Parts: sequence; structure tokens; C-alpha cells
Amino acid sequence: MLCHCLFIPFRQLALLAKLSDKNARFMKVLHQAQVYYSDVNNPISKHEEAMMKTLLLSVVMVACSTASYAFTRENNQASQYINAGVSDSREGAYRQGQTLANNIRSESPRKLKRTLGIYEYGLKTNSIKVDNSHIQVDEFSNAKGEVKYRAIVNVDYSYDTFESDNR
Repeated sequence: MLCHCLFIPFRQLALLAKLSDKNARFMKVLHQAQVYYSDVNNPISKHEEAMMKTLLLSVVMVACSTASYAFTRENNQASQYINAGVSDSREGAYRQGQTLANNIRSESPRKLKRTLGIYEYGLKTNSIKVDNSHIQVDEFSNAKGEVKYRAIVNVDYSYDTFESDNR
């Protein structure tokens, strides 16, 4: 009978309504349907009511557990060397490296994505952050025999990726 299929105890409706304010209007309509159909001359037995409660609880549990396993979050850590420039003095090269390191630390996650070249499937851009940075100054000579100094910034960073388990 139709009344058996549409009967949902009001306590379960109230429980579901607490889960989300968006569902409040929907729950009110369902309650009105329950009141209308429960007035039919064919009442539902306690056994049928218990079965409906069990079924409703099972559906809610499956829906909640499925959503939590739909995606896997993975935290990735990496490091990258970035050339800050060449200078005639060790102090000048160190200043260039310090400036680059400070600029990278103050960049937004969206800019860091481009600067560090992070292009990975499922990347959560707002999770990109610089964990640490080190400045290394290397001495080298060019073809003319002049001694120059190169500043290299080693940037340690981390970011999150989400992978769908439904593939």
C-alpha cells in the first residue's frame, strides 16, 4: 500500500532536519505527507515501523560513509633550487638570495604554484605553503677568469592533493 511506503516517523525526520538547514523545508513537507497518509484506515504495525526505522538508519549511514571515502587526501613535500642571480661580491649574492627567499615566503598560494612549478592532478592550491628556505652562495669563474658569486635558494614546501577513489 502507498501509506506503508511513505510513512517515516517524525523523530527520524527531525534527526535528518538537524543535519542540514537546507533540508528543513523538505522535512516539513515529508511530515505533512506522513500526517496525511497515516490518517488512512490502514495503520502501520509496530513491526513495519521498526523495519522502516532500520531501513532509514541504514540509508543514512551508507550515505555518510560513502561520502567520506570518495576522496583520498595526500600531503606532499618537496624542495626546489631557484637561482637568485649572479653578483660580483659574496655579500651582494647573499642579499639577492635573501630578497628572493623573502619574496617567495610572502607570495600567495596561487603565485607559489606558478613560481615553484607545481602542476599536479588534484592539487588543492590554497594548501601550498613554504616550510623552510636556505640560501647557498657558490663561487665560480667565467670564461674571462673573473670570479663571480651565484645565489641559490633552496625552498622546502608542502601541498595537498585529492585523488578520487571512484576511478
